[in-house]
Parts: sequence; C-alpha cells; structure tokens
Amino acid sequence: MKRIMEDSPVKGYQLFRFVKRRPDGVEIVLPKYYVRHRAKDTRTGTDNLAKAKIAVKKQGGDDAQERRHRTAGPDTVTVGTLLDLVTEDYRVNDHKTLKHAAAQIEHGLRPFFGAMRADKVHTADIERWIAWAAKAPTAEVDGRQALCCEY
Repeated sequence: MKRIMEDSPVKGYQLFRFVKRRPDGVEIVLPKYYVRHRAKDTRTGTDNLAKAKIAVKKQGGDDAQERRHRTAGPDTVTVGTLLDLVTEDYRVNDHKTLKHAAAQIEHGLRPFFGAMRADKVHTADIERWIAWAAKAPTAEVDGRQALCCEY
C-alpha cells in the first residue's frame, strides 16, 4: 500500500489516503482519509476531502486547546504546585517510596518553598534551605528521619 498525500489545512498535520494494489494489478483507492500527526494515524471517518479538511482543522484546534490547558504561566506556578505534581506522579506510577517522598515534601520542602513562585527560586534560597534543614529538629517517619518543624 502507498499513501496519496493531500494538502493539509493545518501545519504539522498530514492528510492522506491509502492506495492498495489488488493481485490482478488494479489499484484501488481506499475511501477514508487519515490524519498523521506526531507519528499517529487517525481516521477522519469521511471519504469527502472537504469534510476531511474540516476534521483536520478541528483536531488541530482540539490539540492546541489541550496544550493550553496543560500549561500555566510562570507567574502563577508555585513550588507547592510542582511538589503536588511530584506526589501525584509517585502515586500514579505506584512508586514504593511514596510515603517517604510525601513526608520529605510535607515536612522538608513545602514549609520553606511551598508558597514561593517557581520562577523566583534561586541558589541563595536553596542555600538558606540547606542551612535551615541542618538546624531543624527531625522526627522518625516510616523508620527514616524527616524534618518536623515549620519555617
């Protein structure tokens, strides 16, 4: 089978059909259009080129909307938000060290960095945290030492 490329109305997307050769040598154009984007083929569900182009535009708009929802401006992201994402990643991927990591985050990192904007954390802040953590009392959590006081 080979692909017949069509002009795509959205940059980064390819619109094509497949051409199949039967054993008797006759070429048949398969009726459905497909969209290729990010190494993934998606069927448009139509054999009409105009409708296929509309489907590609819709898919491109949906992809752009999804990217927009996943991102946030640097002025709104706090370190606490990033720490929540780390904890969620541990939970989703079923890491065995979830309890330990959550304790370290809640007692060690969040009290100091939690409310800070992520784009404003600098080396001096990290050095202050290291000094603070060295002086802070610890408690045993799950058989390991963890910081136990507020900043």
